[in-house]
Amino acid sequence: MNKKDKIVAGLLGSIHGLALLAPFTYTPAALGMFFWGYMITCQGITLSFHRQLTHKSFASPKWVEYTLAFMGVLAV
Repeated sequence: MNKKDKIVAGLLGSIHGLALLAPFTYTPAALGMFFWGYMITCQGITLSFHRQLTHKSFASPKWVEYTLAFMGVLAV
């Protein structure tokens, strides 16, 4: 295992270790934020990236196209 592998393993291990603390930070507000963030990004991916930009299934005004694309970018 070289130095780069050790660094990557340390980063991945620490991220997974911190994920174990997630149940202790639960709040109903955080659940609501998760739900709405999930809904917004799913619509951006499905409507914008998949249907509008990939398959050209429908046309819309540029401001709607940009808004939907931004919603998809939020998934990153």
